Amino acid sequence: MDSADQLIQHGSFLRERGRHDESVAAFKQALAQEPSNAYLHFELAITYLEHSDESHLKDALESIDQAIGYDPEYEVSHAVKGLILIRLNRDKEARRCAEDATALYPDLPLAWLVKGQSYFSTGKWALAEEALRQALAIDPGFDEAKNMLTIVLRAQGRVEEASVETANVLSRNAEDPTAHANAGWAALQNGNRQKAEEHFKEALCLNPENEYARDGLREAYKARSIFYRLYLKYVFFMQKFSQNNRFAIFIGIYVAFRFGKKIFENVSPLLAGALVVAYLTFAFWTFLANGIGHFLILKDSTVRLTLNKNEKLDGLIVGGGFVFGLILGVAGFVLGVLPISILGGSLAIGALPWSRVFLNNSKAGRITFGGLGALVYALGLIAIVLYLVNGQYDSFSRPLIIAAIAIGVGSTWLSMVPQLSK
Repeated sequence: MDSADQLIQHGSFLRERGRHDESVAAFKQALAQEPSNAYLHFELAITYLEHSDESHLKDALESIDQAIGYDPEYEVSHAVKGLILIRLNRDKEARRCAEDATALYPDLPLAWLVKGQSYFSTGKWALAEEALRQALAIDPGFDEAKNMLTIVLRAQGRVEEASVETANVLSRNAEDPTAHANAGWAALQNGNRQKAEEHFKEALCLNPENEYARDGLREAYKARSIFYRLYLKYVFFMQKFSQNNRFAIFIGIYVAFRFGKKIFENVSPLLAGALVVAYLTFAFWTFLANGIGHFLILKDSTVRLTLNKNEKLDGLIVGGGFVFGLILGVAGFVLGVLPISILGGSLAIGALPWSRVFLNNSKAGRITFGGLGALVYALGLIAIVLYLVNGQYDSFSRPLIIAAIAIGVGSTWLSMVPQLSK
């Protein structure tokens, strides 16, 4: 039987070559010999953390907790636990782990990186930047912190500064996939879609499992549509604000819309109508843009390979539902066939709650918005059946249609609840 030291060396060797399942087996064999070895639990946690299967993150957390339990004074274990918690979207807990690490050793760059990431995840750009610059003050060559700093700067709209940081990383390591992905996002934010595609493709050549680059490439492909480019400009503008500030902006726009509509109604019904259309376009486009973008990609046999299952469903149900719903609604109105109009309207309005289902990390949100979307469809179908049975649009059908519209529109406001949209 191999000794624990031999198994550690073998496990590390396998991990370096991306053979994580075999590496896990080797470390577990070693732990069978030395179950209270904190270092072994630490190495096993690192292996789980680097595994391509996200389901192993909970195993990583369990292993690092064991490592800390056996050796609570090892500051790096606390920082690694923070990294794991960041991946599990438990940002406040991750920050506490980073603080535990810096309490043991204030000059640990990894701990400051974790702190910066946790602040970034909660939209606290200034604090994130401060933590990351502290990490780089300790270790100027810490590329992970530089890459994260680039993301923070870009989120604040400081694209030129972000590009300088990325160029510094690439000058030292031209094969850093995260740096290429950052360069791609900066190019996309500057409106240079072709350059963005080049960087994202290079990042994926270097690391085919880089989701950050894959997400960017999908956005670059969707940006081939002028409407989606306008949406991206809006997104890049809004990301500079915290969640609370965004909510305040939406409230302010709504109040301005109501006030402006009342004024325009007294001046010109046409102006009032134009204002309503402008507001609805602004309010609803932000919810439908991703789905419509994914729907456009589905039509390209090559580009659609970049979509995962949830993005394909988002394209079919949200994007496809809205587009075909709009076509059916207009066709039914032109032909004077009301059931077709109701069906089209149900598909189009239902796309609003469904837009917060497939790409939502909140289980409660997926259930809530999925239920609302199904309810909109059900109300539309019941209204159609009642129309066909009664032969007219009457007092039974009308409340159902009004309720479906209210649910669809109301879901856009409900999506601002942080617990339902992640």
